Amino acid sequence: MTDKPIIFSGPMVRALLDGRKTQTRRCGKRDFLRSGIMEWNGREMQPLPSYAPGDRLWVREAWGMGVSDHGDCPRYKATLDYQCGDKIISPHEGPFKWKSPIHMPRKFSRLTLTVTDVRVQRLQEISEADAVAEGVDAVSMADVPRQAAMSSRSDFAALWNSLHGPDAWDQNPWVVALTFDVHRCNIDRVGETT
Repeated sequence: MTDKPIIFSGPMVRALLDGRKTQTRRCGKRDFLRSGIMEWNGREMQPLPSYAPGDRLWVREAWGMGVSDHGDCPRYKATLDYQCGDKIISPHEGPFKWKSPIHMPRKFSRLTLTVTDVRVQRLQEISEADAVAEGVDAVSMADVPRQAAMSSRSDFAALWNSLHGPDAWDQNPWVVALTFDVHRCNIDRVGETT
């Protein structure tokens, strides 16, 4: 079992919080054991994944620190807020600027994913059910151009292109498909009884 950070966009964090996202697909060298490590799957060589069932992933998301007063109390209290929270705060409204997910410390993470299944596949092998598990169905993606999508699979293709470039879906890269359970707590609190 390994603990690793994983970054999600605002709409995907909302899908995790709403219980609609139980899978993610990742590509690139960082998601494979070592560049050049390959395995024969009967058809062609494919990369070996660097994830395994039982791994725990702590979610990094846009966040900010600020200061709030305590009403009549003359002392101030540090506050932590998430860009994808129950109330959406513009970075211009709050007492702080949003920080990139890449800079979120482990101790501030509020979501933990426990990996239950790992598959290596070509991106376009995603099924309709897997696209729904990716959380794209019914996700409000104002920044993603939606072209009258006919299925969750085409919604996922549009999301993939918005994240990785206009031709990313057509390139059909190898990806690691992770299925996971979502825990709405910090990684260091998973398994604690309340």
